[in-house]
Amino acid sequence: MLRGHRRKGPFRKRAHDPLPRSPHPRLRRSATPPHRSPRARRPPSRRHPAAPLRRVRKRLPTHHPPNRKPFSCPPRRPRPFRPRRRPPLDRPRARERLLAAIGRLFDLHHLSGHETALEALRRQHADHTSFLRHELLPRARQDPRLPAELFTLELRCHGVDLPIDELSRRAHVAFRETQNEMQSLARLLSRERGWAGTGYRDAITELRKERIAPQELAGHYQQRLADLVETVGDAGLPQLAQGALNARVASEAEQLVFPIPFLRLPRLLAPRADPLEIVVPTQATDDQGDDDALDDYSFPAASWTLAAHEGWPGHGLQFGKLVEAELSIARSCFGYTTAAVEGWALYAEAEIRPPPPARSAARRAPAPA
Repeated sequence: MLRGHRRKGPFRKRAHDPLPRSPHPRLRRSATPPHRSPRARRPPSRRHPAAPLRRVRKRLPTHHPPNRKPFSCPPRRPRPFRPRRRPPLDRPRARERLLAAIGRLFDLHHLSGHETALEALRRQHADHTSFLRHELLPRARQDPRLPAELFTLELRCHGVDLPIDELSRRAHVAFRETQNEMQSLARLLSRERGWAGTGYRDAITELRKERIAPQELAGHYQQRLADLVETVGDAGLPQLAQGALNARVASEAEQLVFPIPFLRLPRLLAPRADPLEIVVPTQATDDQGDDDALDDYSFPAASWTLAAHEGWPGHGLQFGKLVEAELSIARSCFGYTTAAVEGWALYAEAEIRPPPPARSAARRAPAPA
């Protein structure tokens, strides 16, 4: 019984196995079919519910026509970045005053033939104002802050390559230092002039009361520029530009468009010997077109810093040297960044500023024996 069973075993296996039994163990293992679990012996459609879908997907064409797209989840559309809620150009009454000023300029110079073009410009202004009020402003965003990526790009375009967090940290530290210095200076001024308040805000309020009349403002700033030239020469600072530097009050149109002090830049293309001008506004116009007296730059304490920033040795020295050196347009435009231009003007403010009283008193004190 046992012998017959042993005898029948190899013949039964040989009948089901298409490959002959090899005497070599390595060949024998390679010829032996692998062990298959009961789940593996099921039909392919029952192994996984997605198997029929895979077979159908394999038969689909891999190239999709231009008007057809493969089946996929639609990507999430980013929220559109809209302009601010109150754009600076939405000043209809101010622009109406600008159009009226244009007409007065033609009448002042005795020119004619401009009525048709000026009327067409008025109609375009009315259409643009209606578009801003009914189409743009309802869709505008109310948050004035830019996204981090756009803010970083704007900083790089203006010459600032610091990260936003580092820049914010340095700005807060610098503001605290300036605030503490102003507070210490305000205490000395209040003690010297007998003011009731001792804070720097109280000192600024008292200093603004010493207002200069608009008709005397240009002469006052002209005298400040002369004082700065003398101060620069006494301190041994870099030599100033050879061109002239004047100061004047801003016109009505200049105050409507740019209601802050600025330096009228010289011509960099085919430069001429035109004098540089510091333009100081005396009025500020709000969004409704109403005027209000501007006292930020019309008192003596503010004229020192403003004249040094816009004139000598600030922007006036910068652009005066550009004209004298006859630099190319490419070099002039490449160097014109906010970090370079405004950084130099702030450095000029710090150079002409007198030392703090405590520090100057310590310098004047005799050395101990």
